[in-house]
Amino acid sequence: MPRILCALLLMLGGCAARPPFVVTTAEAGRAVTLAPGDDLQVRLAANRTTGYRWQLADDPAPILASEAEVTYEPLDSAGGRVGAGGTDVWRFRAAAAGRTELVFEYWRPWERSATPADSVRFPITVR
Repeated sequence: MPRILCALLLMLGGCAARPPFVVTTAEAGRAVTLAPGDDLQVRLAANRTTGYRWQLADDPAPILASEAEVTYEPLDSAGGRVGAGGTDVWRFRAAAAGRTELVFEYWRPWERSATPADSVRFPITVR
């Protein structure tokens, strides 16, 4: 009986979903190390009412795979105020061993020749 119980506990522990590794705008430049299969969430402060959007400068494939469309979360403390900011949320999964860099630029899509208002970088290593 103890062997069966140990085997069940090992299987259950292996099935538990690991929370994603999270980085934010304030942590720009922070090096991130992941294992294949790990999830990464990038949370960038944004204010969509200004027309500015965070854009991913380069495709991080094959090291990272995008897991979903970018989502926008308005600030809870804004109470529905017009013009209040929020957070753009990007989700990735570590797909292959190697190194890449996530570079995000904050700019208005229709101002193609303009310099981005902001940019952030996150060096990524998947081992």
